Amino acid sequence: QLSSAIPDGFSSHSTFGTMAACGRNFTVVVTEPGDIWAWGRGRAGQLGLNTSENQLLPARVNTTYRCMVMVAAGSFHSAGVTADGTLFTWGRGTEGQLGHGDGASRLRPERIGRGLFGGRAA
Repeated sequence: QLSSAIPDGFSSHSTFGTMAACGRNFTVVVTEPGDIWAWGRGRAGQLGLNTSENQLLPARVNTTYRCMVMVAAGSFHSAGVTADGTLFTWGRGTEGQLGHGDGASRLRPERIGRGLFGGRAA
């Protein structure tokens, strides 16, 4: 039975997906409370689950903020924006696509430095 496999909190009647983004073999979703859930291929950390393992079921991404309103997904990286405009990125950063000023990859969401956009997403 598929419904029994869905994690608690994700299938709750009080939790609604407000936005979804699909990358290369992975999905990230923002829910009404502002949480991010992710599943699929995770080899570059693009799920934000602090691991590079694949995730077969939706898993909650732990962030310092619980008010995400938008997500985006590239081939091997993701980005999220909070209600106050703070930008987070995670996943493969080898080409500088995460915007942290280096080529390092991140296994979990990391806030973009305050110097960019005045600390807020454009």
